[in-house]
Amino acid sequence: DKDAMMKAVARYGWALRCADAKLKADKDVVMAAVTRDGWALMHAAASLKADKDVVMAAVTRAGMVLQYAAGQLKEDKEVVMTAVQTCGTALQHVPSSLRIDEEVVMAAVRTCGTALQFSCASLQANKEVVLAAVMQDGWALSYANARFRQDIEMVLAAVTQDGGALRYAAETLRANKKVVL
Repeated sequence: DKDAMMKAVARYGWALRCADAKLKADKDVVMAAVTRDGWALMHAAASLKADKDVVMAAVTRAGMVLQYAAGQLKEDKEVVMTAVQTCGTALQHVPSSLRIDEEVVMAAVRTCGTALQFSCASLQANKEVVLAAVMQDGWALSYANARFRQDIEMVLAAVTQDGGALRYAAETLRANKKVVL
């Protein structure tokens, strides 16, 4: 019964998993579920995983659910930006055509520095992108181009954010008093 399911998903989005196929394909029911819990998208009918409104509502709550969206929506920059701004590591579910987009990657690393690991090599070698990543999470230095492990400015930014990032610095910088102290 739609009314009962609407009440259930409004309270617990995950209740969508118990719905029958007809209700999993009902936009009202699914919107109520993903608005409450973005992860409910995994239980929606395929037709609604291809519906931009539904997917946007879901990724606004839980960026990682981008993995359950239909392929064409994973290539939609608005959807992707919303997902990575909610959860930077959603970048792993983004097609390579957008992993090379500096705006997308910057949004991801500002949310989660270690999302740098899912970007393309050229952006892992981009000083502005790497600096944003290590300022959010010093451990992101481990995913940066090797030349940044020898860059005192980059290493200082990383260890200031998290002293444990020192392990990824070049050996010469690990002994540098400016870095260590």
